Amino acid sequence: PGQPGEDNVFRPKDRENFTLLLQTLREHLDAQARQDGRPADRPYELTIAAAAGETYLEHTDMRAAAAYLDFVNLM
Repeated sequence: PGQPGEDNVFRPKDRENFTLLLQTLREHLDAQARQDGRPADRPYELTIAAAAGETYLEHTDMRAAAAYLDFVNLM
């Protein structure tokens, strides 16, 4: 999020919006898990593939994002 690239639209709020997206996904996945009767210790997982470079970390709030993620795959 928040990084330029070929045909990649980016905005100053991307960093914050990415975290909000993860929060919303986590809430909906947890609600669906309850609705589906999944055990509390086996919820649906939310993961991301993230760049391992410093630039990626500068454009994301991984400390905040980690609260909503089960794990992160570094690429």
